[in-house]
Amino acid sequence: MNERHISGHKASRLLGVSPRTISKWFQEGKFPNAFCLENECGQTIRIPESEVQALKQQPFKKNA
Repeated sequence: MNERHISGHKASRLLGVSPRTISKWFQEGKFPNAFCLENECGQTIRIPESEVQALKQQPFKKNA
C-alpha cells in the first residue's frame, strides 16, 4: 500500500509551525519515513501524512 506524502510547507501549516521548523525536524529524524526531492526550485521535503497526523496529536513543549 502506498501512503500519501505531503510537502513540508503543507505539514507546517497543519502543525502550526514554520517551514524552517519542519526542515529542522526532518534533519533531526523526527519524520523517519520522509524524504527529500530535488526539483527546479530546489529541495522539497515529502512527509508521510500519517507521521504528520501522529505528531499533531502530541502536545508541543515550549522551550523555557
